[in-house]
Amino acid sequence: MSLIDSKYSLLIQAINKIEPFETNEIKDILDFFEIVRVGKNHTLVAYKSYTKYIYFINKGFLRLYIPFQDKEYTRFIASVGSFISAFPSFINQKESLEVLECISECELIRISRNNFEKLRNLSLKSSKLIIQIYQQIIIAMEARSLELMLLSAEQRFDALLAQHPEYFQSIPSKILASYIGMQPETFSKCKNKLKKLK
Repeated sequence: MSLIDSKYSLLIQAINKIEPFETNEIKDILDFFEIVRVGKNHTLVAYKSYTKYIYFINKGFLRLYIPFQDKEYTRFIASVGSFISAFPSFINQKESLEVLECISECELIRISRNNFEKLRNLSLKSSKLIIQIYQQIIIAMEARSLELMLLSAEQRFDALLAQHPEYFQSIPSKILASYIGMQPETFSKCKNKLKKLK
């Protein structure tokens, strides 16, 4: 696997941002990953299935949602440069209560659970990398929980627009409304209000 392969450049940047590695160490790490391309609406983790992979997003958008009583509750949306999986299932190897789905066509770099464990045992630095990937995910989920608890729906709309304006161009309004805990009709009103302000 060539390190000059541009398909891995974002992953290399993300890894080195977490824990700097030498070129030969990066090559060893990349041997545990593989690139996959999947279409829009493709399900990576089905409800009550076992999660096999952690994904790094090279291109596209993914979401985690919980299906309940004929509704879909979007728990998390991830975009380019993010690691994502149905982590409780991945860690504990229990049935996933979450669905991981591609919102768009995606190019992903994935690592299997078996390879993830091998990477953890590869060296002290790679073990630190794994811990810090987990820490990043926990921090992101905690920030998400705090937003849901402390901000109004309108404030969550404004925060999402400020942090991820690209979501509004690429992700269906129904999914974004579910993500910020807003009724689709209210979400549409906020979008229309925004258009009038421009």
